[in-house]
Formats: sequence, C-alpha cells, structure tokens
Amino acid sequence: MEPTGEESPYYRLEFDALDTIPSSVTIEIEGIKLVTEKELEVKLPLSDFHELLESREDMAIDERLAKIGDGEIYLDSLYFGDDGLGINILEKQERPEDNALDRISTRSMTLKSTVENASRDDLYKDWRFPNVISITNGEGIEPDGDQLRIRGQGSTTEGPYFSFEMKNDYVRSSKVIDLTLTHLTYRIYGPWIGEGVGRE
Repeated sequence: MEPTGEESPYYRLEFDALDTIPSSVTIEIEGIKLVTEKELEVKLPLSDFHELLESREDMAIDERLAKIGDGEIYLDSLYFGDDGLGINILEKQERPEDNALDRISTRSMTLKSTVENASRDDLYKDWRFPNVISITNGEGIEPDGDQLRIRGQGSTTEGPYFSFEMKNDYVRSSKVIDLTLTHLTYRIYGPWIGEGVGRE
C-alpha cells in the first residue's frame, strides 16, 4: 500500500491478478497498526537490582509509562536470568477477542543498532522502524552489540508485549539506565468495509 501522491489522502493497494475481471470488489480492513512520531523515556535504577541478578526470579512492576491512542504502555515485569536482566513492555488495550492483528501481527521492536545498520541501505534510509529502543547508562555508555538482545514478542490476554535483555556485565557496571523508545506503535480495530465497481 502506498500514497497516490505526496499530498494525497488516498492510498493505492496492489494485489495479484484475478482469473477474471470482477464486476465489483469488496475490501474489508480488520485493523491497522500505526507507527507514530511519539516516544517515551524511562529511567531505571539498576543498582537496586544487582543483588537479584542470576536469581531466576520474576518481578512484577506494572508501571504505566505512557498513553497512546486507545492503549496504555506499561513496564510490565523484570526477569533476572542466568545471563542477563530481562525487561518486558506491555501494551494494554481493549480489542476484539478474535482479530486479524493478533493473528498475523505482534508488536514489533527494533534495536537502535539494527536501524543504524539498515539505514545504510538506500531501500531503508527513510524507513520508519517501529518501537526503536536505545539504552545508555548514567555515564552515557551504550551496551555493546552482544550486551543487548531482543528476547521475544507476542500477545497476551491484556495486549501485545515485547521484551529485551541486557547482559549481566553491563547491568553490574551501571547504576542507572536511560531507556528511550521512539516511533511508538498503536492499533486501531475495525472492521471497515469498502465496495467498488469493476471497470472494463
């Protein structure tokens, strides 16, 4: 799907050719995931958790970070694994029980380093990557490539989530981290149905 012009409010949708030219077409859109210009910043005092590293414990946080659209973004929980500290981000939003967005699309997350590497390619230099995460500690030091990784993403009964992990050596060397998420996404649920008449 692409806009029909720079200032146009209309979009063009292309799909594979049909066997015959239909006399009419009905398109149903069940939901839309939007990538916005919004961002949030979180300061997390890591020194409070140093003694829990490698304990294999889960800690519920459930702290609201931001509201975007009809949803709210939460710092859901922390996990103290053998190798690192896991951080889970959850979007709580009322939505239909059986909807296409949950079936085919989870809330994606992108590391800042991934964006920087991809932007060197002309194909992606203007691409707006969703939920870009960047981290620095109190001294402005970012984690090395192997000190930060995506743990997973999916959907719960409350909404979509994503999680990432910082390696223990980075956590131990940091008293605090500044976490920034840019290009936050949110979902709009339909359905919307449009009909059109075929042309020869």
